[in-house]
Amino acid sequence: IIVPLDAIGMRDGSAYITLRAENGTLILTGSTLVSREGFDPARLPQKVLPFAFFQELAAGGDPADYLAPNLRERADMLRDYLGNFCRVKLPREIFYRTHGKVNAAALIYPAAKNLFDVRFFIADCDSGKIVNIRPVE
Repeated sequence: IIVPLDAIGMRDGSAYITLRAENGTLILTGSTLVSREGFDPARLPQKVLPFAFFQELAAGGDPADYLAPNLRERADMLRDYLGNFCRVKLPREIFYRTHGKVNAAALIYPAAKNLFDVRFFIADCDSGKIVNIRPVE
């Protein structure tokens, strides 16, 4: 199955997913992200960069292009640090009234059937790269 990423607000390109049928259910067994030629996360507006980065992780992509060298080496650790989130959203206006103008994203985590937790993370950026990721306190 091919999913055009621009249809879900991600980078230009496509996601190729592999599914297995088991007991009448489709199970995701793998995914690959392919960017459109010439796509460069460093050219994204700084406000969009963290959101695109978290979307890349949620889709199972390689976040290296978004990260400063000090974080690029630890990209696998970032997945463990951020946990198994399933969706990324922009915070609602009320969030910014409470926390000010921070560059944050809301990560959605499955908690139970039809129940989800939301955690907010700030991504500090410099020169078109993410230099630090931290939870909103």
